Amino acid sequence: MYFVVMHGTESTLPIEELSRLVRSMGIHQDEIALATGVTQPHVSRVLSGGVSPTAKAYRRICAYVVSRKSPISTLRVAQNQELVSAIASIWDGSEEQARALGAVIRSLAPLLTLYKTGDPK
Repeated sequence: MYFVVMHGTESTLPIEELSRLVRSMGIHQDEIALATGVTQPHVSRVLSGGVSPTAKAYRRICAYVVSRKSPISTLRVAQNQELVSAIASIWDGSEEQARALGAVIRSLAPLLTLYKTGDPK
């Protein structure tokens, strides 16, 4: 399933930087695959430098990883009752579902950019 809708928001990073960010942020390849619609084996090839940086999958992965970088603290998120209530209403408490919900929420980042700019694309 492909959750990320990309409309002119794709960005690219050098492969070394992309791989470093994925490792340092603790992002799992299966999360990237779910959020971008790229298979996990292909994500692995991208992160190991086996795919051209001009490839669509490479750009999708870059955009997703960049969208995960956030200046907002976890405390601020925990204090937001709208977010807490929304998550509590659907989360079953398992780590597996927490990862899946996290991936879905993070995959919405490009849509928020469109929402902020009012771009209907």
